[in-house]
Amino acid sequence: MASSDTEYGCPTTQYFKKGAEDAVIECHLPLDYYSINWYAISDSQKRVQLVSRKIGVHYYQSEDFNITSNGSLRIKVVTVDHEHEYEVLIISTDQTEGLVFKVNVTVYERPRQKYPVIDLCKGKINCIVTVQHKTLISCSVEDVRPASFVGWFNKTGSSETLLNSSRNTTSNGETFSSFAKLNITVTRNRLYELLVCKSFNQAPSINNGTAMVLLEPQRQSWIFNKSEYMLLRKRTVLRCSTSKQTVLIWKKRTEGMNYETIAYRMYTYSFENDASYRLSTDGSLIISSLSLENEGNYVCIYGTSEEQSFSVITLHAIILSSINILGCNSSVQCVLEVQNGDHIECSLKRVRPEVNLEFVYPDSSTPSPITLEGQPRIPENHGDVYDISIKSRVKINADAAIRNITIVCRVTNSAIGEHLMEAKAILTLEGLSVAGQDSSKSATSHTILLLLVIFPPVALVASFVCFLACKRRKTGVSNQHVKFELIQATRNDEKSPVATEIGNLEQPHDVLTLGAKIIVLLNNKIKSFKWNGDLVEEYTDESGKFRPFAGAVFEEKLYVTDKTSKCILVFSTSLDYERNFGQDHLNRPRGITVCEEKGLLLVLNGESEADAVISAFKPNGEYVIEIGQIQLEDPWYIKCNGTDEIFISDNGSREVTVFNIVDNKLVNRFSPIKLTEHQCTAEE
Repeated sequence: MASSDTEYGCPTTQYFKKGAEDAVIECHLPLDYYSINWYAISDSQKRVQLVSRKIGVHYYQSEDFNITSNGSLRIKVVTVDHEHEYEVLIISTDQTEGLVFKVNVTVYERPRQKYPVIDLCKGKINCIVTVQHKTLISCSVEDVRPASFVGWFNKTGSSETLLNSSRNTTSNGETFSSFAKLNITVTRNRLYELLVCKSFNQAPSINNGTAMVLLEPQRQSWIFNKSEYMLLRKRTVLRCSTSKQTVLIWKKRTEGMNYETIAYRMYTYSFENDASYRLSTDGSLIISSLSLENEGNYVCIYGTSEEQSFSVITLHAIILSSINILGCNSSVQCVLEVQNGDHIECSLKRVRPEVNLEFVYPDSSTPSPITLEGQPRIPENHGDVYDISIKSRVKINADAAIRNITIVCRVTNSAIGEHLMEAKAILTLEGLSVAGQDSSKSATSHTILLLLVIFPPVALVASFVCFLACKRRKTGVSNQHVKFELIQATRNDEKSPVATEIGNLEQPHDVLTLGAKIIVLLNNKIKSFKWNGDLVEEYTDESGKFRPFAGAVFEEKLYVTDKTSKCILVFSTSLDYERNFGQDHLNRPRGITVCEEKGLLLVLNGESEADAVISAFKPNGEYVIEIGQIQLEDPWYIKCNGTDEIFISDNGSREVTVFNIVDNKLVNRFSPIKLTEHQCTAEE
């Protein structure tokens, strides 16, 4: 044989799965030979010839074996009878020398379970067990071949110590079951302890498994001295200890004085026993979306393996609905005309826990021109929720010089330590001087007039949007015409005509002005019109997949949310596409608005209570922040009002939500007033 003998050979031990077909005992053998001979070595070291080949021709064959083209041995179907030593003999072409190699074959069978089974864990890979008196705990790996080693380890810090347990292995015919049993004795000072059961198997295809059990002492009593109030359906964080702990256990009270361990961290191991909870890196317990089921008593046990302390918390869910000042049905910032002796009333429906309402004059820089006499709180209990209202008598001070003031109805709770939500109204004080009355009435005679004063640029567009929506709901067809009354824009007594109808609009979604043009977002394109109705430009995506939802204008640029690409597209005044951004932060973009005072684009992102948030960008595309989960069912459009508040239309709840983006708080929810015959209704 020309090459060195050291170049050839077989791995000394090879593993094959029981029942495997055409399993090959791999060897690297010379290709120039006179003959190859394979033998089985019995327990008594007797050689039994299996199969041979001479110069490429089989001259000794077997039903169970054959030789591959490179001289290796193929087992047709592996059984446990094939588990023994094999020998291969290669005779050189001149028949003067021979090579002999031996290999051991081990047949394996994976265990019934992928991980060791702890009897007290009842099928779970990790569990918590309360130790009572003397406890016998067993860990096993069953129906495996070859037999596994199973042992108990005590986890302390970064090390694991093998415990003295009773171990035995039984045969189940062709497989084995291995057990490790440990006796645990309860002592008065026994603290939390983490035991790890590990299994080891020599077969590489059988994974070495790990299972854990947290041993906890018998029931303890805790006095609950701290309450936490959190908003329903909001991300909730319960904090335990500021210091780094090697032992951290969170428990929740279930029935009576029973407590369930819901999460723990022991040294390098972490485990959540309930999918609705998770542990943060600092040991805080996080509830992704607070539900009523999460209310109750919580205990955090923390410390070391030698010494442990605890912190106790009672968690309450805050349920808030819409707050309303009587007479304000269409807007948060409405106008009420009041005279000396009139009453103003504020109410909050279906709230828990029981909260307080109060009227507040927010302008601390000037004396209040009115005094509110008596603010009796009137709670009505409906099961576990409350309807709460207050009613106050207005006394106008004799030296009052201000005719229009803002009054705030605020929701507070002494345990929470901050106001939860509020509603505002402008009070026009009547009964002073004639000049004062005329001034007040002309400035604030109607809520809608106030809104038009606040938002003069969008007044015409808002009317146009309403007619678009009405027409869209009524027809339900692709070709639509939008009709609206002739609007006169007067300058130096000259009248500029505008169109009374714009037709051929396919599923209009949004309308806005860009320079001297009307921009309409359709199902898969954007069109711009002159005010007389003439088409100016049109943008259509060549792929046909463009699905614009809403638009906003900032510094002569049009920003459009696209449901298909899940980003914001930027266009020039001529509808020339320029760029896009937001793909990494948007999943379901909908309404978009510009808050010019803050230099931000706000985008409604998401379409349900689970994922609805506001994503904020700078006009250059830079991502800024994600603002809260706002408890919206099906949000469509969003608008800024020049303050810290934004208005969101919720198609699911048929409400408008008012949210403070600076305080990250819900301000109010309200349903619009009944629409006139010129406005669209939900039925339409």
